[in-house]
Amino acid sequence: MRRNLQCELRIAMLSSAVTVILTGPALSADLLPAMIAHWRTHDKRFETFQAEWKEMIAVRRGAEMTPDNSKGFFDKFPGGVWAPERDVTFDAQGKLAMSGRKMRLDYDDKVWSVDAGKLVPRSYWGTFDGKRGAHCFPIDGRQPRGVLHRRSEKDSPDWGDVQLGPMIMAARTCGPKSRYFDVDRITVVRTERLGRTECVVLQQIAEADLEKKLVFVENKPPYRVMRYLAENDGVVQTQIDNNYSDTFDSTFPVSWTILIADQRGAQRRIVNGVLTGLALDATIDPKRFAPTFAVGTLVFDAEDNTNFIQRENRNERRVTPNELIHAEYSDLLVTEEGEALAYARRWSAWQIGGLILGLAAVVGLVIVWWRRNDE
Repeated sequence: MRRNLQCELRIAMLSSAVTVILTGPALSADLLPAMIAHWRTHDKRFETFQAEWKEMIAVRRGAEMTPDNSKGFFDKFPGGVWAPERDVTFDAQGKLAMSGRKMRLDYDDKVWSVDAGKLVPRSYWGTFDGKRGAHCFPIDGRQPRGVLHRRSEKDSPDWGDVQLGPMIMAARTCGPKSRYFDVDRITVVRTERLGRTECVVLQQIAEADLEKKLVFVENKPPYRVMRYLAENDGVVQTQIDNNYSDTFDSTFPVSWTILIADQRGAQRRIVNGVLTGLALDATIDPKRFAPTFAVGTLVFDAEDNTNFIQRENRNERRVTPNELIHAEYSDLLVTEEGEALAYARRWSAWQIGGLILGLAAVVGLVIVWWRRNDE
């Protein structure tokens, strides 16, 4: 498995390096405005859509910090744990619904469990209803943990998941700025050939001048994004390569490869995605975008820096800072605000009392048995 994964990483790196820089007449000053105008018209076609896809993911041994942040985990592992313990490959699948600036992502993959010593399933969802964003995930494979954050109309939704890159760049090329690129801050730097496709290379440089983003766009309408690179201090850390066909829509990628590297440029994750469904102008229930948490979810409200347990009928059980640090999740579910620690101590006293009574009963039985045998 490890040898195969290393081979796949090398092949991906070599294939991504096969580009030819073209020379020729200077690029027209009207090219970038023409691209952006075309993208704005194209984005209107994808005002409302739903997409589904599947992925095959390969992760190198020790390449990522385990996402486990359950109670007591960092007491046991102060520096966290680099996982997985061996090279792994696994399947994942996702669903994305978008309507204007609203979005909903449902994603099923696997993560490394330190306790189990293997990959375990994980279900994640994230949503943005135009003003509020939320996401929810299990922090230890059992306890659901949610985050709620409110945003103004001028703020950008959280479209930062790298797995969404191919779809966001296709359907929201001129959308609110995200982790991909901002059309208001890009410039044309050169032309370059990717395989048989002649591309215009667009560049965006951050203020710190360390982070650079390169977008390879085919040099003709519909100006599809063929490759995306995110560099930090000259090291490529994210690369997305898109493939197109007429299977669903010629302007929407049907497959893609995402390479993710560490700060030194060493590949740590490969994602091969395949589009399995696409519906334009789909009817989407507005309630689907609502940040609704399941009963029992421990939620952090980033607006007022508080925590609560979601209860039935949209009721909330507030969690005090002391309870958040010291109380057990199971005790939070069955108590009211501020009662979890006293509830735990009460049960501890009952347990001790029960143990004493149990020992006394056993000793009594032993004495009775001994006396009968002695007679």
